[in-house]
Amino acid sequence: MTAGDFSLPPVAGEPAMPEVARPASGADQPHRRPSALGETFRDPVPHSAPYRFVMARADDLDRLRRLRRRLQRCREWVHCRQPFFEHWEADLSTCAIDEAGPLLPEACLASVAKAAERWFGQPLSSRVKLLAHRMEAGHHSELHNDNPRFGHETHRLNLYLNDDWHDGVGGRLRVAASNEPHTDDIAIRPTIGTVMVFEASPHSFHGVDRVAGGQRYSILFYLWHAGNTPEVRTAVADSLARAAPARERVCSRAAGLIELLRSAGAGEVGFGASTLLEQAVRSAALLASWGAPEPAWLAALLQLVDDEVLADAGSALPGADIDAGTLAAAAAIALSLGQASPAGGDPRLAAAAAGLRFSNIVAGLPALDFSHAAWLAHRGAFVRDRAALPSPARSLGAALFDHPLPATELPGEAGVG
Repeated sequence: MTAGDFSLPPVAGEPAMPEVARPASGADQPHRRPSALGETFRDPVPHSAPYRFVMARADDLDRLRRLRRRLQRCREWVHCRQPFFEHWEADLSTCAIDEAGPLLPEACLASVAKAAERWFGQPLSSRVKLLAHRMEAGHHSELHNDNPRFGHETHRLNLYLNDDWHDGVGGRLRVAASNEPHTDDIAIRPTIGTVMVFEASPHSFHGVDRVAGGQRYSILFYLWHAGNTPEVRTAVADSLARAAPARERVCSRAAGLIELLRSAGAGEVGFGASTLLEQAVRSAALLASWGAPEPAWLAALLQLVDDEVLADAGSALPGADIDAGTLAAAAAIALSLGQASPAGGDPRLAAAAAGLRFSNIVAGLPALDFSHAAWLAHRGAFVRDRAALPSPARSLGAALFDHPLPATELPGEAGVG
């Protein structure tokens, strides 16, 4: 085993490896209520390189063997083949395994989410998508990452079910720093009881070595950060949809200003999957739909203007077609964004800046990949500004950010927000 290998002690059947002790079963084991699956995970070890992941072991191997036997009886495997991967897949959320019902009950799925929540110190939803993979000779997965898009899963837990697995049959999970193979890549054997969970990010490159023989079984638990669920995505989409009439009003009233910004290149500067100009218009429309006065939503557009120009906004934006008084009030709001407390302590200016900060957050969510670090920063801004926000914004913010941070049971990087 090389320095880059992570393996649990193998069970009987692996060549040149000692057999590990098995828990007593049947009459030799005291009667007790079976634990939920996540409660059987033991010895979690956090890793921070090349990205955040946790290794653990599931200690109820007899249960895992029963799960594998049931998967072997499943008739609803779908062959998935793309240029960079190939495997058989069963969506355990929808397919019928056998007459015994679902492979894992809801309580088991929730226990897995809770285990990952404790390990990462991040609030995770009880929503779990459950897939099974079966890989055979020739199957593989090239190194790739899974950016957590808005409303999509943010963590993935892999549970392996293979008794007689050794390096000669390939199929090891690769954890890598890029999409190019490297000698420093970490290799994880898919032996029964191995648990590996990682936080999806632009850096979470992983793949599977080509399988040389046998059948490689794994169960994949797709998990969602509580601030990035499909329900959160729907709440944001509904807010943007309700802002559509206000957007028309913004685009009509501020047509001259928007054209100035477009001619200055704001429509060409990327902002995630969108542009800076689209982000500003979206933010302005949200503010207008929440009942903000005209200077407040104009400030969403003016924040794209250089501060020196803003300081003299009453006379420095010819062609904006907005009267000097309104333009100056909007410029004051835009300039106050970066201030801890607006000049003079004006509560109206503070409230307008709070609304603009929050509308910027909401408008940007559909365009950006999710990260817990960004969510924490946005949550802090919402908590600070909450009292100053209009009611619709407070309600939306509650859906996005009213999720308590769990304590982590792991030291070091795995517990860092």
